[in-house]
Order: sequence, then C-alpha cells, then structure tokens
Amino acid sequence: MRARSTPALLAAALVLAVPAALSAQAVIPVQFARGASSATLAGQARGDEYRDYRLVVSAGQRLSVALRTIAGSPYFNVLEPGSRDVAIYNSSMGDQRWSGIAARSGAYTIRVYQMRASARRGETIRFALTVSASGRAAASQRPGDALVPGTKYNATASVRC
Repeated sequence: MRARSTPALLAAALVLAVPAALSAQAVIPVQFARGASSATLAGQARGDEYRDYRLVVSAGQRLSVALRTIAGSPYFNVLEPGSRDVAIYNSSMGDQRWSGIAARSGAYTIRVYQMRASARRGETIRFALTVSASGRAAASQRPGDALVPGTKYNATASVRC
C-alpha cells in the first residue's frame, strides 16, 4: 500500500510545484505613453528570477535598450520574436546599452537577469530599464524581391574554389 501512495504523492507534489516555478518569472508588456517613443521601467529580481520585458516593434524600426544598475549586477539579453532563449545581444559580453534595426516585426523580449553565481547566493538586483523604438517600419517588399526561405538574404550563390 505504501508503494502505491508514494508515486501518487510525488505526482501531486510535482503538479503543485510546476505552477509555482513557472510563476516565479514575470513578463511585463512595454507600452509607451501617448506620443512617446521610449519608456523607463524600474524592476528587481531575486536569485534565479528574471524579468522579460516585451515590446512590439515593426521590421525596420530602431530598437534601443539601456540598463542602469541600482543594486547588484543585472544584465540583459535581447531576443527576437519567437525566440525562447537565443539572444541577438547579450550585455554580459558587451555594454549595458544596445541599439539595432529590427529584422522582423513582432514582440521583442528584453530579458533582465543576474549571473548564476549571484543567483545561487540569492542576491537581489534592482535596475532601471529604458527601451525605445524609433523610425518607420520597413516598406513592404516588392513582388519578386523575396527572401530565400529560412534566411535574411535575397540571394544565394555557389563559388567554385
């Protein structure tokens, strides 16, 4: 009888633990005030928590991100629409500022986090994140000016060596 109840208890504990683990992360939509093209948001995270800030941008617009540290050592990644964990920029490898032209339209994610060693110690980061989007969206492509499927390129070629 005990062998049967142990798996049931483990399953129940797992069902209860998964929603708690998933709710530890926050997704914050970024919206600009009327007439504004930027916003500054204050945030914090503790341990292995991170904060995802989502901003809808059109292809061709300039997306800019600046992270100011208030406490701890926060960093950020920029993820393109549809990406779960592949960053197009990682501030731990560069600067706490980034700017680039959006290659695709959709919701870009700015993920603010701290390094694993700090997270394991349960440290808290506090920060101010400034996000802006400027410029006009890219004009739609003319017929016949299509991209090669699965790439950002308009043409491919083979070069003999």
